[in-house]
Amino acid sequence: MTTILFFLLFYFIIYSVGKGVFVASRSKVNTFFEIPIIYFYPIIALFYIGNFTIILNFFFKISNLITLIVITLPLIISIFNYKKFKMPNISLRNILSFLVTPILIGVSSFDINFSYDAGLYHLNHQNWIRNSKIIIGLVNNHLRFGYSSIIEYINANFWINDNFIILHFVNLIFVVFIFQVMYYLLFTKYYTFSIIFLIYGLLDNIGFGGGKNGFIEIESIAKQDMPFAIIFLISSIFLYMYINKTYTDINNQDIILLFMFALFSVQIRLLGAINLIVFFLITIYKFKPYKTFNFIFTKSAPFTILGLFFIIKNTITSNCLLYPINFLCSDKTLSSGGLGYADAKKATRDIGDFHVAISSKNFRIWFSQWSNKEVNLQVFKNIIITFIVILFVVVLLKIINKEKISSKNKFWYASYCIVSLLLWLLTAPGIRLGVGILLTCIMFLGAVKEPKLPRMHHEKYLVTLSIFYIVVVALVPRISSYSVIESSFIYDSIRKITPPIVMYVDNDLGYGVLPKEGDQCWINIECVHNEKVQKGESFSFISFKDN
Repeated sequence: MTTILFFLLFYFIIYSVGKGVFVASRSKVNTFFEIPIIYFYPIIALFYIGNFTIILNFFFKISNLITLIVITLPLIISIFNYKKFKMPNISLRNILSFLVTPILIGVSSFDINFSYDAGLYHLNHQNWIRNSKIIIGLVNNHLRFGYSSIIEYINANFWINDNFIILHFVNLIFVVFIFQVMYYLLFTKYYTFSIIFLIYGLLDNIGFGGGKNGFIEIESIAKQDMPFAIIFLISSIFLYMYINKTYTDINNQDIILLFMFALFSVQIRLLGAINLIVFFLITIYKFKPYKTFNFIFTKSAPFTILGLFFIIKNTITSNCLLYPINFLCSDKTLSSGGLGYADAKKATRDIGDFHVAISSKNFRIWFSQWSNKEVNLQVFKNIIITFIVILFVVVLLKIINKEKISSKNKFWYASYCIVSLLLWLLTAPGIRLGVGILLTCIMFLGAVKEPKLPRMHHEKYLVTLSIFYIVVVALVPRISSYSVIESSFIYDSIRKITPPIVMYVDNDLGYGVLPKEGDQCWINIECVHNEKVQKGESFSFISFKDN
């Protein structure tokens, strides 16, 4: 159980970092869209660590010393503000949220290993961040480096010698967060969202092929799909709350933190731009353009600056303002032999056999190609079952509570889902890339005009739903993870995950070396994927160009 204890320690360190960042912001509010701010500290921490790392990487490599500084500063703020630094109160809800949930999710650590993409590019990219300040034209080394998700910058801080288990812990923080929020909402007027979420999770274990309907899952180390899905989902729910708030009910803190979540989703994956655009549209609708932009450049100025740094970072490393949007890419960069339009288009649609975009194909032909991937067809069948079951439950709940949804909001929710689904299908419709969108659209079935508190407030309601919640959370880790718990008691040590030893050969066509077998470079930054790439130096920065 040492591994789980280690995860709990890591979780509460990150929790404390987030608390310190929040204290430093001098905010006086204790809730975010009526949810206690304590639930958001770990996510605030990861957002801070990722963005601070991006800024520092313009000037320094991200060494262990830099990491120590980044994490220690908010911890010191927390210590000197100890009166404000309160851990969650001891109650059934908080015990389940802040102790039971992390423990159950932490069980996944017993049977986890690297994803294929970890060796292909994730770890290699992180190692470049750890060994060099920002690199000009890094995308020329590997086109996937152009994605440059903020998760890479977060993870680059958590290489502990040769053990990479903390990279798994980072992903788990996102998973713990979404369950904590859903458990809290279960006892609020937004309870319908939580019930849908939990039913969705339960049905993930039932159906064709043993289940799998596009629910939140524990991913192999270094994958970033679930963090994006979770931040996209929670951002969407908060947008729902935002659009339903009246002018007088809206406070600045809600808008600022919603801006943070929308920006974070973009920084994890570009598809998150949907929520950022919707955020701006709703804000303009409620406050008019002048007040909106005044707000963005005054009260939300720090997030605006972080967004600009992210764009500048993209431009330097990938030759694109937002990689890989074709018209935002250029060959005219600091490094000759830039990415260019054609390769950006290729990066968007052709990476991996699961990325079968609709493009100009006939829909029947596209669906045949898309469903040829077994997981796509399996999830498609199961999500139909999930949709029918949840629709029945939602209708029943609305009848019981006499809840209605306005025509205006029906149009908004439908438009939001249609646009999101189309953008997913038109770019890279792999199931794991659309989890957040699929969850959001089905959960919007529970949207109502005037949400009401559930009618049952007695002890049986609390206990019954808490048990239901625990069951769903416990089903998230793989069964194989539970099967090795017994041995974990015998061999009481922290789970160690290390990259394999790989043989390399010289690259005769350009810089560096190549894997002797396969295409995984793992943590060797001398290993390249583009055989014609040339390494150089521009303005004291490392640069790569494609010859």
